[in-house]
Amino acid sequence: MQLSFVDSLSLRAMILWCIGGADATE
Repeated sequence: MQLSFVDSLSLRAMILWCIGGADATE
């Protein structure tokens, strides 16, 4: 269950990062 939660959070963060996180990082 914990793995699923972490996986979901990671996936969401990755998507957000792909959308505009990478751009914001720089």
